[in-house]
Amino acid sequence: MFRSAAVNYGARVIGIILTAHLDDGAAGLKAVDACGGFVAVQDPAESPAPGMPLNALRAVKPDVVASVAELSLFVMTLLDQPVVEKPEASNIQRVAAIETQIASTGRSSVDIIESIGSRSPLTCPECGGVVWRIGDSAPLRYRCHTGHAFSGRSLEEVQRQQTENALWSVVRGLQERLTLAKQQLVNLDDASEQEAISARIESLVVAEEAAYGLLRDTVHGVCDQRFTDRSSPCIGS
Repeated sequence: MFRSAAVNYGARVIGIILTAHLDDGAAGLKAVDACGGFVAVQDPAESPAPGMPLNALRAVKPDVVASVAELSLFVMTLLDQPVVEKPEASNIQRVAAIETQIASTGRSSVDIIESIGSRSPLTCPECGGVVWRIGDSAPLRYRCHTGHAFSGRSLEEVQRQQTENALWSVVRGLQERLTLAKQQLVNLDDASEQEAISARIESLVVAEEAAYGLLRDTVHGVCDQRFTDRSSPCIGS
């Protein structure tokens, strides 16, 4: 939204970043600045979630950093003033225009993405295709040739969720195998079969504990109750 507004309305755009997580808004704000718009960021010190404002400040030099109350006054003042043109960063503006066209038409190609980015060793979590890094400065941004786009933080979050979901699938599979083995053990009279299934149960218990350990290391404490109540993991939250 920021990018398309910036490309179409230039210096008439007022871009404001408020409290939020991740960094996808930072790229849009950079496009607003590149196309001559007014750039404002909520003071991270008063933001309940300062991640987005901090990432915006890393990406662009804003015209103003202020509280929400002060930002509203700035906007009202700007609406009564003539538009002030700012120098344009031509390459950023060119890239923003191409990406706006991709978003509006839904059409892209390898040649188009090659013209605005460089291939990375990463793959798109949505379609599995090659991902290009867009631009050389903060914030990190990525796009595949079918149109999926991510900021660096949002791509990391999708990868984390996919990894976590895959690990929970492993845990579920081990739990089901463990349940089945215990059911098979009931009413068995053959001692050798009992011994074999008991050994399998022991190995599955060890594997389940190892899988939970990997989850704890990978998820970094997200939704910690999943590790104390194993019967109801909240996958993907």
